[in-house]
Amino acid sequence: MRKITPNSKAEEMTVAGNIYEAGNSLEFKTGDWRSTRPIFLSEKCKQCGLCFPVCPDDAIPVNKEQKREDFNYDYCKGCGVCAKVCPFRRNNHGIGGVKMSIRERLSGNEAAATAMKQINPDVVAAFPITPSTEIPQYFSTFVSNGTVDTEFVAVESEHSAMSACIGAEAARS
Repeated sequence: MRKITPNSKAEEMTVAGNIYEAGNSLEFKTGDWRSTRPIFLSEKCKQCGLCFPVCPDDAIPVNKEQKREDFNYDYCKGCGVCAKVCPFRRNNHGIGGVKMSIRERLSGNEAAATAMKQINPDVVAAFPITPSTEIPQYFSTFVSNGTVDTEFVAVESEHSAMSACIGAEAARS
């Protein structure tokens, strides 16, 4: 069985997503999946230590002094278990150390660009002309800020976009 990495191709994945090796969850950043976001209120946190053991994604870091720190949003899926176990919260607004944000909503175009970010394609060829979707615009911000290492190619027609993608695939082979 091959080792699965963030760069593994679909053909190399295990059947039905079975996990054959323990401890590989840190290789896959899944924080983009969340629709709500916990907010750490350091000034209100009593450092009771009840939240980090229940986090299913190990997204609550603890320092050497056994004090919790802010969330690791690369892995937090926003389940809210941490906020529910906080004994110092009085209601869902989180008077204790954690409160849950208002539900984050993405437009369809933002969701498609976020899915592309998770795929991290080698090349994206875009024909930015009206009418078009905002997907290339959103995805280009991931390219410019270094979130993905995709080669973003602006082209002059749909035909050029397809040609650029076919050429990029042929160059890989």
